[in-house]
Amino acid sequence: MTHVEKLNEISKQLPEKFLLELVDFAEFLKWKVYNNTQTTIQLTEEHFWQLIALLDWTKEKNEDITKPLIQELAKYSIEEIYQFEDILTEKLFNLDTIEHAKNMGEESYREGKYFSGDYFLYTRCCVVANGKDFYNDVVLNPENMPKGTSFEPLLYVAEKAYQIKTGKKEWDYVPKKLYETGFNRLGWGGTKEISILEYMNGEK
Repeated sequence: MTHVEKLNEISKQLPEKFLLELVDFAEFLKWKVYNNTQTTIQLTEEHFWQLIALLDWTKEKNEDITKPLIQELAKYSIEEIYQFEDILTEKLFNLDTIEHAKNMGEESYREGKYFSGDYFLYTRCCVVANGKDFYNDVVLNPENMPKGTSFEPLLYVAEKAYQIKTGKKEWDYVPKKLYETGFNRLGWGGTKEISILEYMNGEK
């Protein structure tokens, strides 16, 4: 059991308030363990996109679409699976802006109207799932955001690959950023970024 796994096990027995105070410390430990792990291969961004290209759009069911990607990723080391999650999170974070949210068709963000942060996240997943060229175009041109199309299953690829790799059900990895809608404060007109702990505590 690693330091991180031990911390997660202990945290299940702690009061919620105290647990929240440990979030930043847990992130530090994960960073420390992660960066002290010696690996001969690093999952590069280009490799990430090669893996994304394994999504099989000839299939109809989501599980069949993601299956080739999950099976291939499961062949990699645990550290590389974490790296995949890090890169995916970074890509989704970059799309988490008010301008992208305003360009989703009928589901677009409009001040004073109901807006689904979850659906916006799933739409951002669709952008990444469509590959490097489409992603780069949409990052620079928010008006090209997909309308009425989403792909939530992309969020669970690393988790499922990890489960196949380790035989464990629990997926405890937390990236340095979050992909949840609104975490990219600068993308929503804020003046500074916030930590995961601040986000969990409802920091505005």
